[in-house]
Amino acid sequence: MGSNRPSADPRPRAVQPVFFCRDPIQGPDVIRSQSRNPTNFLLANTPEANHAGLMFFSDHGTLQRWRFNHGYGCHTFKWVNSNGEFAYIKYHFIAKHGQKQFADSEAIQMCGEDPDYSKRDLWEAIEKGKEIEWTAHVQAMDPRQAGS
Repeated sequence: MGSNRPSADPRPRAVQPVFFCRDPIQGPDVIRSQSRNPTNFLLANTPEANHAGLMFFSDHGTLQRWRFNHGYGCHTFKWVNSNGEFAYIKYHFIAKHGQKQFADSEAIQMCGEDPDYSKRDLWEAIEKGKEIEWTAHVQAMDPRQAGS
């Protein structure tokens, strides 16, 4: 039913550090590919998943708290100006207080003791008025750069 490592689950946020596929139809397969006994081997058959797969299965993919995690838009957008010229755009949201991840042994322990830790930590921080802040950045690339 669920992941045995909820802090590394790719589903909790709309803005991810990286994502596993370009084709939205593969979304359900992505989720199944990270279960204990995946039968579809999506990561092996989807080359664009390599970056996300490496992050997911490393300590970097096991965030300690949602409020201390960078986010990057999964999709590339196309901004068009009044002259009809366009640029490809990616969004980056950088946590003001930096990133914090669990080591694998810590993640396993936290999963067993308190699997809702990250979610509760965010809500408690909001209720206490703690500073929770991300800086939004835009990465722009013109079509000539994208072609090389």
